Amino acid sequence: MVFTAVILLISGGLLSYLGTLAFLRWSRKRDLLDIPNERSSHTVPVPRGAGLVIAIVCLVGYSLAGIFFNVPFSLVFLAAGAVIALIGWADDLYSVPRILRVSIQGICGLALIYAVGYFDSVTFGPKTLAVTLWVFGIAVTFCWFIWVVNAFNFMDGIDGIAAGTGTAAAVFWLIFGYYYHALGIVVFAGLCGGACLGFLFFNRHPAKVFMGDVGSSFLGFAFAALPILALSQSDAERENVLLFAAASIWPFIFDTLFTFVRRLPKMGISVWRPHRSHIYQVMVDHGMTHSRVAVIYIGCSLATGAAALGSMMFRGYLSYAPAAAMVFVSVILVLFYMRCKKPRST
Repeated sequence: MVFTAVILLISGGLLSYLGTLAFLRWSRKRDLLDIPNERSSHTVPVPRGAGLVIAIVCLVGYSLAGIFFNVPFSLVFLAAGAVIALIGWADDLYSVPRILRVSIQGICGLALIYAVGYFDSVTFGPKTLAVTLWVFGIAVTFCWFIWVVNAFNFMDGIDGIAAGTGTAAAVFWLIFGYYYHALGIVVFAGLCGGACLGFLFFNRHPAKVFMGDVGSSFLGFAFAALPILALSQSDAERENVLLFAAASIWPFIFDTLFTFVRRLPKMGISVWRPHRSHIYQVMVDHGMTHSRVAVIYIGCSLATGAAALGSMMFRGYLSYAPAAAMVFVSVILVLFYMRCKKPRST
């Protein structure tokens, strides 16, 4: 399976690189550009929507693997990913109302829960601390799905941050699938990791192309739905799956939660209204480069993801490692926020 994983990463990367190159030329002819505004982190028009390539590579590759190589395959997983990618693409082209987008995402989430399963137990340490969620697990799974899909959309605001984090998270899921004998997850995660890496060649600072809502929403779907798929297709202990999933993308989850909580008490301000108050945006506005901020977030994802992976492989020795790493990374991000929010001395 190691050889298979390497082939998937290389194939996904090559297809994504060539596809993004073709999309870049096509989008310029079609004038499909992201025009800078007061909330933008870029200053010149940049082609957007190239994340469509990532979605196509992952979905087509996953389909072919299921059809021709008898890889464990979920039609609902495939359909939900395609629908979320399509609504994201429509938003890139025509600007779809948020309520409609979230409603469609909710339907996709409920379909996955019905067809595949939901988180019925969770732990943040040893197995003895596992909490049974019973029927409340349906609500937890639904909220998880909606939040992660939109978290990637909110966090795709500077060059390389979403594609880089997606690459790291996909590699963790690739290792997870290999370790827990889940070939379907290996295939999808391998293609996703390669596709993100191939795309990153064009999206690193200064970005030549943006993934758009189609790419960020699809990546959010991928990392929201993979743990749900893992419940039925892997040998992993069910109570550990949600913790691993959260740890693999923890900086994105924490940043969006932290920002949501900070904005919630402000009267008259919609928490969903576009803004520039995410931690990563504050860091860039303070003067840090896109590359530096993206590397910090990717590094934090590597730290929390590695801790979760180590915990699952060596349960008795590293039971508290994921929670400790997530707390540590959260503190680091808050310290960056506090430092960058301080008025600059003159």
